[in-house]
Amino acid sequence: MATAIACGGSSGGSITGGSTSVDHIQMSAPTATVEVGAQITLAASAIAADGTPLGKNISWSTASSSIATVTQNGVVTGVAAGLVNITASAGGKTGQTAVTVTAHGVAPTGDYTDVSIVPTLWRTCGRTAVGAVRCWGMNPQGQLGDGTSTDRSSPVQVATTLSFAQVAAGNSETCGRTTGGDLYCWGNLAYGTGTTDVSATPRLIPGGIALADVSIGESSACGRTVGGAAYCWGVNQYGAIGDGTKTDRSAPTAVTGGLSFAQVVVGGDFACGRTSTGSVYCWGRNQLGQLGDGTTTDRLVPTHIAGSQLFSTISAEMTYVCGLTSAGAIYCWGSNFGVVQGTGSGGQSSVPAIVNSSQQFTQIAAGLFHACALTATGAAWCWGNNDHRELGDGSITSTRTTPVSVQGGIAFSKIAAGHWYTCGVSTFGAMYCWGYNGYGNLGNGTTTTGTVPTLVK
Repeated sequence: MATAIACGGSSGGSITGGSTSVDHIQMSAPTATVEVGAQITLAASAIAADGTPLGKNISWSTASSSIATVTQNGVVTGVAAGLVNITASAGGKTGQTAVTVTAHGVAPTGDYTDVSIVPTLWRTCGRTAVGAVRCWGMNPQGQLGDGTSTDRSSPVQVATTLSFAQVAAGNSETCGRTTGGDLYCWGNLAYGTGTTDVSATPRLIPGGIALADVSIGESSACGRTVGGAAYCWGVNQYGAIGDGTKTDRSAPTAVTGGLSFAQVVVGGDFACGRTSTGSVYCWGRNQLGQLGDGTTTDRLVPTHIAGSQLFSTISAEMTYVCGLTSAGAIYCWGSNFGVVQGTGSGGQSSVPAIVNSSQQFTQIAAGLFHACALTATGAAWCWGNNDHRELGDGSITSTRTTPVSVQGGIAFSKIAAGHWYTCGVSTFGAMYCWGYNGYGNLGNGTTTTGTVPTLVK
């Protein structure tokens, strides 16, 4: 049995005011998917006008028992391929989850190949197999690239005929890299063009440097060439540009040291680079040990992290970094805003500390208050803060100090973690997101929090 949502069918949380009238029914997920012959468990709560959960029993019904049945515990069984509304009722109010029933062995398909999430805000972008980019969520300065400044709860295509080999979403801007290494950005372009321009459609970033990849942070960005030379630009108050100064740079500026990097990632006011041998160097702000060198001293040039660990990939967020070894172990350093990183080190370490897990991982994604990783089979595991259900394990547990399995049985090829939410691309090219959804950043046409992975529409 594949369990999509771990909670029971009746209302959860504290029981208060049993005689209080029901204002609305809160569903655990707006959409769900189940195979014919398989089962998932939905959950719902009766909510009072002041937002308090009520201790009322939930009654369940299906719009078509020929497509899916549902028990009074919220257990849904797929009967035949199709779409059906499962309704939860209490106190004269109803809520619905749209359940897609797929034929056995058939999973939702799509054309996505990659996903990128903004570091501290709520915007998501996905790249398709043909190089088109679609974005959704917050759009105050045209960061969705559709020519408007309107927030979107469903994907909109970036207004361009360009084909991108990579998309990178930052706080103030979103950028796409072409196969030729040209960088086009949209949103607030202050960190790429040195102007105060805002563009709701892609604009070429000058500089004449062909980039092999790019990483966009809160107020700075970095890229590297095919040869491994690193270039950074943006705010440089703490040395995030890595050029030995604290001078802001409006255009790509060479990182000092002559190191050749296979990967460069940007956090909050700092950056890290990984060489082809797996050594990691970091530079910029270090007040919480995010540079991993055993100190809290800011560094204006690349500085080797402490220890002898070698990493196959790294991922950075505002105040911490996680690295994945070739053996599948994860080490993290810095501070995840006091949330334990799975290392048992109290949520802060100035040197790499191993994440406690028996799993062997192949991919890592650092989010603002949580992190996620994939195994070789595409299984997703997350840990850290879960106040907004960003861990996807179907629970309402506020914090997980070690990785827990994401529910739904979906095999992912890519995963990205952000501010209170997570998104992943399935091995069939379908995009799923879960967690906080206040700005439509889950891309499912709603602004309802998703406890488990829900399909991007």
